[in-house]
Amino acid sequence: MKILDRILEIIYPEKNICFICDEYEETIKHHLCNECRDRLEFLDQTISEDIICPLRYTDCIREIIFKYKYGKKPYLYKMLGPLLLEEFKKRNIDDVDLIVPIPMTRRKKSKRGFNQSELLAKYLSEKLNIELYTGNLIKFKKTKSQSGLSKSFRRTNIKGAFKIIDKEIFANKNVLIVDDIITTGATYTEAKRNIMDANAKKTYLITIASGRDI
Repeated sequence: MKILDRILEIIYPEKNICFICDEYEETIKHHLCNECRDRLEFLDQTISEDIICPLRYTDCIREIIFKYKYGKKPYLYKMLGPLLLEEFKKRNIDDVDLIVPIPMTRRKKSKRGFNQSELLAKYLSEKLNIELYTGNLIKFKKTKSQSGLSKSFRRTNIKGAFKIIDKEIFANKNVLIVDDIITTGATYTEAKRNIMDANAKKTYLITIASGRDI
């Protein structure tokens, strides 16, 4: 642990604290107590072979993700990241070469202060020892929020929003794309199209929760 991390831990102790209910208990791991974990609805089946997702998008996780993205609580990746890691390991996927977060425009990232998908991607990269690329798939087109749009409008909204800087980075690679939620899959489909056009071999998506009817 870096010296700064040690100092912050003394000033703002986080160990053994649940980030949902603020309960302190020595047995709490990954900032999620058993009671709050029981409130989460875990999926009992896979969405598809290329989509890795632990949770159903219920009111509980919706509130958590909202606080993470819009409530100035970027530290929640420390609780959400382990859930993604746990699900990834369950799937026994061993052919990922690169990890790539769904990007935000520079303006939006500057306004929010962070990219929620990028924080999760960094966590997974460190835990899995898989290389992370954050500047090769970029978002250069401003889009409306996908939330609340119909399936067809989501596809139109996100179409052409991404581009690849250096195709050679993705060539002949299996790429794990990281996002926060999946509903219609329009964002993943568009990101996948760009990466596959760069001659990647395969893509996966890992995401916290699914809003699809499964």
